[in-house]
Amino acid sequence: MTTLGLHHFESLLTNQMQLIIKERTIVCGRCSCGGCAEMKNFILGFFAATLIALGTYWSISDHPSGKPSPAKKAPLRYHCPMHPDYISDKLGDCPICNMRLVPLQEPPDTVQPDGPPGSQSDGSSTKISQDLPGYSSVQINPEQQQMMGITLGKARVMNLEKVVRLAGRVSSEPDNANSIPAKFAVSVRELFASSEFQHINKGDPILSMTSQEFTAAQADYLTALTSNEKPSRPDSQTATPERSQLDSARERLLRWDVSPDAIAHLERTRHPFPAFIVRSVSSGWVSNLAKPGTEVTAGNILYIILDLSTVSVLGELPEMDLPFVKVGQPAEITFNFKPGKIWKGTFDTKTRTGKVKVKFPNDSPLLMPNMIADIRIRCNLGKGLTVPESAVLATGERSVVFVAQGNGIFEPREVKVGSRLRQLYEIKQGLTAGEKVVTAANFLLDSESKLRAAPVNHGRQTPPQD
Repeated sequence: MTTLGLHHFESLLTNQMQLIIKERTIVCGRCSCGGCAEMKNFILGFFAATLIALGTYWSISDHPSGKPSPAKKAPLRYHCPMHPDYISDKLGDCPICNMRLVPLQEPPDTVQPDGPPGSQSDGSSTKISQDLPGYSSVQINPEQQQMMGITLGKARVMNLEKVVRLAGRVSSEPDNANSIPAKFAVSVRELFASSEFQHINKGDPILSMTSQEFTAAQADYLTALTSNEKPSRPDSQTATPERSQLDSARERLLRWDVSPDAIAHLERTRHPFPAFIVRSVSSGWVSNLAKPGTEVTAGNILYIILDLSTVSVLGELPEMDLPFVKVGQPAEITFNFKPGKIWKGTFDTKTRTGKVKVKFPNDSPLLMPNMIADIRIRCNLGKGLTVPESAVLATGERSVVFVAQGNGIFEPREVKVGSRLRQLYEIKQGLTAGEKVVTAANFLLDSESKLRAAPVNHGRQTPPQD
């Protein structure tokens, strides 16, 4: 019974008493006996005792401890929804993100009239985490869990396999490249190979060139040939100087890769070649051709013939993957132009700077140097404890998971993570096999946990330092 109800009841009793006395006065108004006065005193005493009894009952039932009912209202404080650590006693904007401050809930350890310590108006409860500062355990009923979309996953022990992926570029093997230098100063006149990395056979023409030295060598040969045709004396016992000069000029042309057929043609026509045609010394893919009009000095490269039966893919490993890769491990190479086709290779070289080389046989004429390839190297790491990747919240300073303790209680726990494997994280410390962790909506639990732990952080008003 409230105070207002008690006063109303007291007023009703008083009015009823006055009516009774008035009726009694009307009935006995003509007599002068003392019975009416005694009856009036009896009625007044009865109603007074009734009022005292009701007041005592109300005091005992509504205030068993003798303390007043309404609790003293705490001063209203405000916090930032995005930065729960920032708390202010004045309404305004967050100095970190300029977001509008919102009223802060009562501290979870405050005794409220409608529930036990730590209970919330929405049916959830909070327990401050002692091992993880700034976080608190949160208890959420099943209906709220379903609305938030919370899902769970188990920490499992399994075989760990890390797949290292990197991009690479096809390169020819240095031992399979045949570089052809110019044997005398030339000027490139025309190219017969139309494109870079064109396949040619041995003896195919590659380019033509002109050279003053080549023209002079042809003239010397024709002069020696004319001199050699003069009749010699019958008593000559040794080779004539003209014969020796002819042989020397011929050897000079042969050293410059002039074919015997070309020399025979020169002997028949007695006309020097205006340009010298260079022919391939072997079969393969031509590369690094000198461009028309280029002056090439003796010893510089005219062209390169590549043997692409075996090629390499050169790449660069991320620093975090260097410990997992060993020389001799099998590797898989794929190309975008050939989906589904996998080339098998071997991890051949690894440098301290992370540069790697994967060598593999080339059974396709489509693979050319400088093509971009995708490399996959599978590394077996043995057995380990894993959780789904979505279960781990990385804050920058630590990694946190929420562990389901039963009865709707979720405990924040710091873990030490190892390798990231596909869609899993290896857990080095902080969990045991079989424990259930939150895998979806854990960011909502993270915000709620920080929010409920914020009021006990000494009411800090200073923005957190980065």
